[in-house]
Amino acid sequence: MAKKNPYEKSGKNLYKQYQQDRDAKVQNYDPKDTGWTGFDNGDTTDNLKEKYGVIEISNVRSNESGPLKFKAFITDYSESFESNWNSTEVFGRMDPIWTFQNTKRTIRLAFDVPSFSNSEGSKNLEKVSKIIRMMYPTYEKVQGTSIISESPVFTLRFENLICRSTDGGPLKGIIPSFDFAPDVQQGFYKGDGKIVPKTLKVSIDFNVLHDHEVGYNEHGSFLAAGDKFPYLGKGTTSNESSTPKESPGVLNASAKPGSVAEKTKKAQQKKALT
Repeated sequence: MAKKNPYEKSGKNLYKQYQQDRDAKVQNYDPKDTGWTGFDNGDTTDNLKEKYGVIEISNVRSNESGPLKFKAFITDYSESFESNWNSTEVFGRMDPIWTFQNTKRTIRLAFDVPSFSNSEGSKNLEKVSKIIRMMYPTYEKVQGTSIISESPVFTLRFENLICRSTDGGPLKGIIPSFDFAPDVQQGFYKGDGKIVPKTLKVSIDFNVLHDHEVGYNEHGSFLAAGDKFPYLGKGTTSNESSTPKESPGVLNASAKPGSVAEKTKKAQQKKALT
């Protein structure tokens, strides 16, 4: 008799199964008696890639390599869409005149990063360290004075929930807050004169920078991915190469001659030399 798939359940039981996968059986990294298949002598946590997908985080700067990938052991995920309006008080009107400004999309994502061995734990720590380094800007020397030439702009992707609905590529945005902490209850690996957490707890806030038109056209149809926006688009394949280099809303030194970004940079350089 075939073994029943534990994930063919209701939403409530599905979440319960997900929580069970996050218990000590997986977190203690014991390949025996975990209920996972195909990993008798290997990394049981790799099954998380198949069950829950992969989180990809990268930086748009050319000096950074490809996306950093984490097993999607998500502990918290939410999004907020905030419409910003300007109000003008007018004499004789009970209500102010409201003028629409923009709609801001903010993603909050938290996840655990498990490791099966000291080697994988070290690699995970290296990934988190790289993200922390990415939080800082790029500098260049202008007549002996350091000025900021590039801002820390990121890309984030998680399957079809966090991606560009148009082509499945990663979303571009800024990370105003990045929190990291070792899971001390899971313990540490020790060796080579250093200690490495077995499990890392990561949480980020991500403010999306839309790099395509978002809204309705004059015919009442939604632009870009249409009714596939924001969660039902092409989220099954990543398309890093289609990510435009320029970031809307962020001034970089790579801007075209005569642009606002270039003029701002020249003003910064002039100020630095005075």
